[in-house]
Amino acid sequence: MVFAPKWVARSEARSYGKIEHAEDSAYQRILLTKREGALELYLNGHLQFSSRDECRYHEALVHPALALASQAHRILVGGGGDGLALREILKWPDVERVTLVDLIRP
Repeated sequence: MVFAPKWVARSEARSYGKIEHAEDSAYQRILLTKREGALELYLNGHLQFSSRDECRYHEALVHPALALASQAHRILVGGGGDGLALREILKWPDVERVTLVDLIRP
């Protein structure tokens, strides 16, 4: 058990590339890595986003919905903890207020 932290760090470096930040919250393992110039966020070993292509996903998620909305003054975002959908929502001039709710697992 004494060598476990070093073993985990080496294993993560081999799997994810250069690790910019790593920490354990009360809920998950958080890794921010850099690979081939792109930042990548992993939560519990699952890729959440890559700066290489995340804009395609978040633009396609937000802009069609807001373009079809008759009003877009107050918006609720469920599960947008990384804030990237929020970034796209705030590009719309009629938006006055956004509430972001994300789950926390015990």
